This record gives sequence, C-alpha cells and structure tokens, in this order.
Amino acid sequence: VLVLAPCLIAIFPSPLPLAFTTALRAASLRWNKVLQHWEGLADHEAVVALAIEKGGVVQRVAAPATSSAAE
Repeated sequence: VLVLAPCLIAIFPSPLPLAFTTALRAASLRWNKVLQHWEGLADHEAVVALAIEKGGVVQRVAAPATSSAAE
C-alpha cells in the first residue's frame, strides 16, 4: 500500500527570512511564485509547527481525481 503525504498549502502574512524559507524547503515545500504561497507533499504536523512560528496558516488540498482505467 502506497501512502502519500497530504498536499499542503502554507500562507504567511509577511515575507519570511531566508533561514525560515530554508526550513520550509527542508520540510518538502516549495514556493509558488504565481500564487504566492508555499506548497508541497509534506508531513502536516511538521508544517503546522513551522507555520505557527511565523503566524502562517496551513491548508490540506485534495488531490484531483484520476482514472486508472485504460481507455
């Protein structure tokens, strides 16, 4: 059974220091320059712990439904 980490979005109220963005990247998040938020497949509890430090909000995002049936 393959278990994937949930897709997360983290939003912060102000720009973040470089050391903190490095921690977000280490937690498997990446910066989305277009939508202006952090996103990725990561451990929810770890990302929430980081977000609390800087007043951020974390949301889980459902993966899009896909069909595995051959057409």
